[in-house]
Amino acid sequence: MFHDFDSAIKIFRYVVDEKLMDKARKEFEAKTKSDFYLQELKAEKKNFSNYYFKENALVFIYNPYQLTAFAYGDHHPEITFDELIKLFPKETKFINFIENVRKISL
Repeated sequence: MFHDFDSAIKIFRYVVDEKLMDKARKEFEAKTKSDFYLQELKAEKKNFSNYYFKENALVFIYNPYQLTAFAYGDHHPEITFDELIKLFPKETKFINFIENVRKISL
């Protein structure tokens, strides 16, 4: 669906990492990545293969121990469709897919 899948994974990694760290700071008072993560979120396909779409967002799923300690629970960072369109403006197949998901959700 992406012209350059490796570049897309790097973008997803950056955005998901930012969202998880926002959660870490707000909910767990983590100051650094090492305060939160057991292992770094790497830009690898396996780290972005568990996901679903909801009415207005792409949601990635991370189970306990996958990235953080069990006490932090599982994580479901969401990237809204509007964010995705801004992140991938030249990915017409992906944008068309998002627009179709939006129509179905209405």
